[in-house]
Amino acid sequence: MKEKKFQFIEKPKDSLLSLIIANRPTCYAELIKLAARFEFLHGNCDSEDELTQDLEKRDQRSDTRIFEDFALPHCETKYVDHSDLIFIDCSKKICKWFYGDSVKGVFFIILKSNESLENKKRIQRYVTKLANYQTILKLYGLNSLEDLEKMLN
Repeated sequence: MKEKKFQFIEKPKDSLLSLIIANRPTCYAELIKLAARFEFLHGNCDSEDELTQDLEKRDQRSDTRIFEDFALPHCETKYVDHSDLIFIDCSKKICKWFYGDSVKGVFFIILKSNESLENKKRIQRYVTKLANYQTILKLYGLNSLEDLEKMLN
């Protein structure tokens, strides 16, 4: 049986974190569209295309990789109902990123315009943990949202 190209891990409504396992990703454009599609399918955005454009605009300004093989694309947008953090594990098949380099993992930060200070602080705590490369390495191969939350809390 052929392995699914992407596996969406379901999440509780109150969680800021989401997990997608990418078994056969191809490039940054596919992952950005996947993140926007995920938000749309989960009822968090009305305009998948507008969210895709907001995410692409940020990467066009400068490289969002924080380590050689890990990207942290982010945007503040009016097209989502709530902020979301989406980790896409590409470690099974390394993916081409925006400037031609490859990534094994991508952690999208999709920040709702006018997000509350409380949620911004929660997001900041997660991002601070991602500044440690040893933490990044432990993210690869996770297959549950609970494991991702434990790793970042």
